[in-house]
Amino acid sequence: GDRLSNLPEPIIHHIFSFLETIDVVRASAVSRKWRYLWLSIPYLNFNVHNICSNPLERWSLQTTNEKFKDFVNWVLFSPLLENLKMDSCCFPDLKILDISSNSLKSLTLERIEFGGDELDNYKLKIACSNLESFNIFAPLLPDFTLESLNSLQNAFIFLETIGEYMEAKEICHRMSKILNGLRDVKVLKLSCTLYQRSYFSASFNNLKSLILCVTTAEWTVPLIIRLLNHSPNLEVLTIYFDSDEYYDDWEIPDKVILCLTCHLKTVELIDFSGNENELELVRFLLKNGHVLQKLRVSWLE
Repeated sequence: GDRLSNLPEPIIHHIFSFLETIDVVRASAVSRKWRYLWLSIPYLNFNVHNICSNPLERWSLQTTNEKFKDFVNWVLFSPLLENLKMDSCCFPDLKILDISSNSLKSLTLERIEFGGDELDNYKLKIACSNLESFNIFAPLLPDFTLESLNSLQNAFIFLETIGEYMEAKEICHRMSKILNGLRDVKVLKLSCTLYQRSYFSASFNNLKSLILCVTTAEWTVPLIIRLLNHSPNLEVLTIYFDSDEYYDDWEIPDKVILCLTCHLKTVELIDFSGNENELELVRFLLKNGHVLQKLRVSWLE
């Protein structure tokens, strides 16, 4: 025990990475030095089949699942936990994924899947008062609820194509809930899974940098204009173009937008192909960007 305790922490982390997380937690009782070591292990591996420590004790499936859920909650929502990444997690029987923490500062959800064919009843709730960074890469499956994100500085929302099971009205409703919940961010990045009828009432008064991944679809312009109108203090605008599909010509309204008049200093257009829609956007920004200092164009290779 003493020899292992005296090893450098990275080596101990590497050794413990071969163990189930529950065994790493159990090992914390071996040495006082290891008491909180499991909190800094870079990889957490949960296996419901190893939750029972006594092979002579038999639990029902329901009891096993409840014990496992309690253990995962205990580990993930420790008052010392500040950074959490959940990658390739599947919750076949879970109706609500509730992530509530006062200590969490960074949260990344990547390829989170809920089971079943009908996904309308699945919900994702995030209530983290000290969260500073939030990234999600997933289909728009659950119904998002974002609460108490007053400390949030950066958010990246990447939502894949969700298929045909959900009506456009419901998609717009869920997108609007996400945008309204992110109203205090300073840096916001959004994927192109956005719709013309998306309605959000909140103003992004703190937003300084907006990154959009868009297509040249006809609904792109209303979305961009609406976001600019609701971001009065925006200073940097970055747009990534996906020009695989071409729709009707854009019609950009020629009207005053506060951030273009007073604050927007830098615009970067990436994967620019030079089609008429993109050129029209450039003309609009140059005409209305009264304090614009830099417009950088990176051409599509």
